[in-house]
Amino acid sequence: MAGFTPNYLNGHNPTQAHAYGREVIREAFLRRRVPPAALDIICASLADNSIKQYEVAFKRWSKFCNDNQIDFYEASIPNVIYFLTKVFNEGTQYGTVNCIRSALSLILGSKISSDDRVQRLFKGFYRLRPPMPKYDSTWDPSIVLDYLSINYPNDLTSLASVTKKTVTLLALVTAHRMQTISKIKILNIDFNNPDHISIKIPDLIKSSRLGASQPNLILPFFVDRPTICPALALKRYLDMTQALRGDIDTLFISIKKPYRPVTAQTLGRWVKDILGESGIDTSMFTAHSARHAATSSAHRHGVNINTIRSTAGWSGSSLSSVPGTVTRVAAVVGGDAQLPCDARPPQRNDSLLLVVWYRDDNPVYSRSPCDARPPQRNDSLLLVVWYRDDNPVYSYDTRVPGPTAHWSEEAMSERARWLGSPTSALLVRSVEARDRAIYRCRVDFQVSPTRNYRIALDVIGNLANAFEGATFAAHKFCMDIPSRLEDLRRSSAAEEMLSMFNVISIRRASARKLDPPYPVGINTKVRSRAAARA
Repeated sequence: MAGFTPNYLNGHNPTQAHAYGREVIREAFLRRRVPPAALDIICASLADNSIKQYEVAFKRWSKFCNDNQIDFYEASIPNVIYFLTKVFNEGTQYGTVNCIRSALSLILGSKISSDDRVQRLFKGFYRLRPPMPKYDSTWDPSIVLDYLSINYPNDLTSLASVTKKTVTLLALVTAHRMQTISKIKILNIDFNNPDHISIKIPDLIKSSRLGASQPNLILPFFVDRPTICPALALKRYLDMTQALRGDIDTLFISIKKPYRPVTAQTLGRWVKDILGESGIDTSMFTAHSARHAATSSAHRHGVNINTIRSTAGWSGSSLSSVPGTVTRVAAVVGGDAQLPCDARPPQRNDSLLLVVWYRDDNPVYSRSPCDARPPQRNDSLLLVVWYRDDNPVYSYDTRVPGPTAHWSEEAMSERARWLGSPTSALLVRSVEARDRAIYRCRVDFQVSPTRNYRIALDVIGNLANAFEGATFAAHKFCMDIPSRLEDLRRSSAAEEMLSMFNVISIRRASARKLDPPYPVGINTKVRSRAAARA
């Protein structure tokens, strides 16, 4: 019915629609014949923050419907496209428009996300105003740690100073969100281990997933640097607040009377205060940037990326967000190499759009071999670009008809090709010495954010010094230091596994046999398979 006003708006100005987000969702599902007994459960599937975001979208949609005499719950796809276009033309960012689409899908049905016209519209939104990462750089945690070390001993500083110091140290050590830190309960803090304090987080947080483990935060005792020891700071904070908190079990409480549990937003303001006092530009960096700073610093200092991912509570698709993350691949001159790149859309209604590979920041290929499978079922591949040393070398574009692959280097176009699902990698045949470089793969999706992967290709060319059955790591080491060739015989399987290089079995006249005893483990298995093929 044209001009229909939702029941919850009767007697209210349309601009007040955002105060009734749950009522909108309940009404929408009632109209789709969902039993009333199930409505509360359906609403519980959405986080409070998601409801707040959707309320803003409902407000804009309600005003649009009233201004244009459109049914709030039964609008047509063309009306939705007109509304989304209007929102985009107002300068709204891609992510916000996508959030509005999700809100409309709740009340109008999944047809919004699956309609090919809407999908095409969002491809245009993406190209005209692509989403940009919030940070293209980060700050050095040592700057903040040096500042915090001044506030010591902890028992000589104020409650406000100890509180802000403890929150900041927890943020840097755990690399978790302020939301997670705000959920800490004293009941879940374990002091029994002499080396560290462990904190369990049983509450649902943003990164909680069905079947996934809840966070277990570890605060080590820094014996050598007590001035910035997170465990000591926590113990001192608990001592200072014991007489103030009463029966409050939440760890962090307000620093002034009346003493009450504080929200994640308050914790964020405290961390931001410390950043500003340390000399960090808080007009550019928020409290959340502590996650980026901590994880980037850990990776620069050699911490395993999977350890960082599990500690910070990242999903598998978050791996590419770590600045400087490099996957190492090795190949022998004349052999083949596969450069992996995950190109799976993270959403079900998304698809792969473009893949571009770069070398030295120059594109060399579009549609290259990386994992280009959409990580979500509603997603699809948009663009894949491979880079070599940050130069684009290859791209694969699904946005244009006809041939989608493009090479910037013709010489490489004859030797490399894109391997689609399930391999999802750039296959380089007849590897040459000049192929040794840092490659970057950029993957664009129709809906989801762009991904970037970095792959270091090491090329072994000195076959005269190669031993059958040894690892790339061992060969590379011996190429750099020829006098250490005997190390090929002494390298252990464990060392070779930790090298992050594949194992090779060179079957050429110039390759020397590795005298017994052979390295055990993976080398033996690879040599056996090679022998079986021979």
